[in-house]
Amino acid sequence: MKNTSSFIRRLTALFLSVLLIVLMIPLAQIQVYAVNDMPYYNISVYWTVEDSNNDEDNYFELEYKYPKVTGYADGSSGKLKYKAAAASEGKRSTTFKNVQGVPIKLFYQCYGRTANQSRWYVNKITIQPVNPVEGTGLDKTITFWEGELGIEIAAFAGNSNSATITFDQKPYISAWSKSGVGDNFKNSTKSYYFHMSSTNKPVYAYSATPPSCVDEVYANTESDINTYYVTDGVVYDQYGARFPNQSKTHNVRNYPQGIYFGPFTQDTSELLVWDEGNRSKDYTINMGYSFEAEGIISSKIITVHTFDYYVTFKDEDGTVMKKETVDYYQSATPPEIPEFFEKDNTICQFTGWLGDSYQTINTGAQYRTVTASYKKIGKLSGQGTQQSPYLIYSASDWDIITIYCKMNYAESKFFKLMNDISVDTMVGTENIPFNGNFDGNQKKLTFNCTANGDYTAPFRFVEGSEDNHASISNLNFESNITSSDSHKYASGLIACQKGWVDVTNCHAAVNISSTCMSGYFNVYASGMVGQAYQDGTLTVKGCTVTGTISTDGKYAAGVVGAVNGTARIEDTLSSVTINSSTWQDGTHGGFIGINEGEKLSNRIY
Repeated sequence: MKNTSSFIRRLTALFLSVLLIVLMIPLAQIQVYAVNDMPYYNISVYWTVEDSNNDEDNYFELEYKYPKVTGYADGSSGKLKYKAAAASEGKRSTTFKNVQGVPIKLFYQCYGRTANQSRWYVNKITIQPVNPVEGTGLDKTITFWEGELGIEIAAFAGNSNSATITFDQKPYISAWSKSGVGDNFKNSTKSYYFHMSSTNKPVYAYSATPPSCVDEVYANTESDINTYYVTDGVVYDQYGARFPNQSKTHNVRNYPQGIYFGPFTQDTSELLVWDEGNRSKDYTINMGYSFEAEGIISSKIITVHTFDYYVTFKDEDGTVMKKETVDYYQSATPPEIPEFFEKDNTICQFTGWLGDSYQTINTGAQYRTVTASYKKIGKLSGQGTQQSPYLIYSASDWDIITIYCKMNYAESKFFKLMNDISVDTMVGTENIPFNGNFDGNQKKLTFNCTANGDYTAPFRFVEGSEDNHASISNLNFESNITSSDSHKYASGLIACQKGWVDVTNCHAAVNISSTCMSGYFNVYASGMVGQAYQDGTLTVKGCTVTGTISTDGKYAAGVVGAVNGTARIEDTLSSVTINSSTWQDGTHGGFIGINEGEKLSNRIY
C-alpha cells in the first residue's frame, strides 16, 4: 500500500511537471472552429400519397453536407431517412431539425407487395435557418426545390422502383423502373433555389449589416500605417443562416481604392491600411471575402473616413462661436468677425486667432480650441449729434475717425476738434470715405506725411450725398507733404472729393513737394483739394490758402488741382507760391490746375 501511494505521488509530480512545461510553451495563434460552429437548418420535405401502403420500404432518404473549410473540422455530412412514407393517403410532410448541412441528394423508393400497390411522390423541399440573420431581405423559409418526383408500383410482391434527385448547379433526376412493375409518372422540376459548386461549397456569402470604419484614425505622417476597425460585418449564406468566418491570417496592405481579401467577422477585427498619397479625402475599399480556394465570392464596398480633427472657435470670454469637424490635411473655416466692432462700450479691433492651428491640420491634438484675439481701441466722447458731437482730443482719436467710417458710425455724424494735434495718418478710403461733418473749432491740425501712392491729404477721400453733405469747417491746418514717383493729388486738406462736400472757413498753410518720373507730368498738387470728382458739387467758401508747392509736373494749383465735376469757390484767398522746374509752367493755376468740368467762382482773390 505504501509503495502504491509513493507511485501515485511520483506520477502526480511527473504530470504536474509536464503540465508546467506545456504551459510555458507559447501557444500558436491558430484557431480551429468545430463542426458545431457551422450553421443549423430545419429541412422540411412535402409529399403526396395517392395510394397508401404501410410498408417501411416506402421511404425517402435525404443526404446533406456542408463543406470543409480551412480552419474548421471536417465538414458535416450525413443522411436522414423517413420510413413508411406511404402509410396514409393525402398531403404529408416532415421536418428534420437542426441539420448541419444542406441537401445534396434525395433518394426515393416506392415498394409494393401482394395484392397491394404504392403510389406517392415528393412535392417540395424547404430550408429554414435555425439561427437566421436579421436584415438579409430573405424569406425566413426558402423553397429549396419544388416539383414532382415519384414512381408508380404495381401489385407485385417484393418489387420496388427508385429515383434520385441530385442538387448541383441545377436539379438532376435519375430514375430506375422495373419492366411490368411500374412507370415513371412524376419526374419534373418546377422551381429551385440553391447554389452549390461541384465540391458542395456555397458560392455566395453576404454581409447583413455593411461593415463600417471608425472615423477617428490618428495620423502623423504620410507614410503612417493606420488601423481602421471594421465592425458590424456578419456573414450569412444564401439561405440567411449565420455563417462563421474562417480562421486564417490576412496580411493586408491596402491603398485607397484597394481590396481586402478575407472574411468579415462578427467581432471587431483590424484592417491595416497603408495610406500613401492624399489622405484628406474619404476613399473606398472593396472588402472581399472567400471560402477555401474559391477566390473572392462576394464583396462589399465601404467608405473609409480619414482621420478627423475637431476644431472649436471661441470668443475671448470663452463663448463658443463655431464647431467644425475637419478632415486630415484640411483647414477649418473660422467664423466671420468684422475688423472693428463695439463691445462693452469700447471699440475693438479683431487681430486674429490664437491657440491651436486650424489650417492644413496634419499633426497635433485631435480636439482643438482657437480663441479670437482683440485689441481695444477706445471710443470717442460724445454722441455724434450736432448738439453732442464726437470729440477729438488727440492723434489716436483722429485715427478712430477712419474706424468709425468703417463701422458706418460716421455718416451724417458730427465731429469736433478740441485740441491742436499733429497727425501722420489719413481719414477715409476710396471704398469707405469720410461722410460726416468735421468742425475744426478754430484749432490747428498739423499733417506730416510722405506719400506712398496717389491721393495724399489729411482727409484722403470725402463723400457726401445731395441730402446730407459732408463738410469740413472752422479748421486751421498745416500740411507738409512729400510726394514723388509721379504720385498724384497731394493736397493740403482733401485728396479726393466725391458727391456733395462743403469746405468753409478753413485756413491752410501748405508745404508740398510733388515730383514725377521722366515722361509723366500730371501731378495735380494743390493747397486745398486735389480732385473734385465728376459727380456732385465741391463748395469752398470763406477760406485762405498760403504756402509753397514745388513740382516738376503739371496742374499744380492754390485751391483745386483738377476739376472733373462742379467746383464752387467763393470768398476765398489763394496766396500760394508754385515753384515749377518744368517747361510746362503755363499749366499751373492760382485757384485751379485744370478744369474739365464746371467752375463757379465769386469773389476769389
